[in-house]
Amino acid sequence: MRLQVTIPHFYRHGSYRRYGSGSQPFKQRLQRLRRTILLLHQNFGQGCWELNIASKRGVPVDTPNQVDVVLCTHVDDHLLPRLQLSTDLYRQIRVSVEDPKLLGFGCHQMLRKSEGYDRYLFMEDDLVFNDTDTFHKLDELEAHFGSGLLFQPNRYERTAAPPFLKCNVDGPLRPEATFSHLDGQKPISLERPGRTLHFEPALNPHSGTFCLSRTQWEHWRQQPATIDTSFVGPLESAATLSILKAFDVYKPSGAHRHHLEVEHQGNAFISQLHQGTIPSATS
Repeated sequence: MRLQVTIPHFYRHGSYRRYGSGSQPFKQRLQRLRRTILLLHQNFGQGCWELNIASKRGVPVDTPNQVDVVLCTHVDDHLLPRLQLSTDLYRQIRVSVEDPKLLGFGCHQMLRKSEGYDRYLFMEDDLVFNDTDTFHKLDELEAHFGSGLLFQPNRYERTAAPPFLKCNVDGPLRPEATFSHLDGQKPISLERPGRTLHFEPALNPHSGTFCLSRTQWEHWRQQPATIDTSFVGPLESAATLSILKAFDVYKPSGAHRHHLEVEHQGNAFISQLHQGTIPSATS
């Protein structure tokens, strides 16, 4: 698998109170960005080794995958000089936008020009895919249901403070925010040995990420490349609105919500549950 990853990355402390890119401490944000990049390579790319105890040598594990990570940045408002990561693990592209909240649309431009990959992944800079079978699962779902359906992961946070040990943070939006994209869509199921997986039209299509197969990418890049920020805000729209216009969006439901997941690092949402103040919109 050849995987193209594009990540909008911005950090200026005190710039945006609503988002981690402006409100979180420098060291915390830096650590999360490092983890996002490293786990993409550790879970899906090359560079994996096995320790041969008998010979006391490291043996490379043959991994045919190629993971190319591109970070789209704005002027000098970013953490890349302090990452202390090999530049073999990522590439930087400076995007010309007046408002850094539009960086995600710069990622769209870069994705549209990227030829020759098997999958195209857009993701925010504080997300982690912990399931190494994520892309195999997406391949299976597309093979079964066709490329017109896009399956989004459930985004979650976790803490060590009961009762909210784990929480899916993108629950249903207010009815007026769910648009007409749900018209005619029905729940679907996939039979697997010993269980049935259930999926439902996404009452909240946002996950902070999306991943397209080559067939889906070809369809997606033929859509008008407009900057439409009408879904919650610019950041959320870049991650969600263009796929919502191009595909029927589904998420795993019921007891199998964990079948497709992505971790949102930290506990920004869960902390609001502990405080008794549930956010009114996706962020």
